[in-house]
Amino acid sequence: MKDTSIRIRISSGEKKRIVDFASRADRPVSEILRQAAADVIQGEVPGINRRRISANARRSANYLLDVMGKPPIDAAKFRDAALRLRAAASELVQCP
Repeated sequence: MKDTSIRIRISSGEKKRIVDFASRADRPVSEILRQAAADVIQGEVPGINRRRISANARRSANYLLDVMGKPPIDAAKFRDAALRLRAAASELVQCP
């Protein structure tokens, strides 16, 4: 049973975004905020997976650039770097 509350101060713009989201989700604002807090407490930070995948794609691209920037280009390293970048790009495209 829910018998207590928490008051927070947010900007009117933040409130509008939250209320609009709750409306689109057809859920009460309090439920949206409780679930968001529960997810963060459990370590499920919103967007963390996308950031991890994006960082991996950047690292893969940087590795490819590094391999290409050191003549003569080692064919085995180039192939490895290209395959890494391809896998990272594929993962990024499929990320929700």
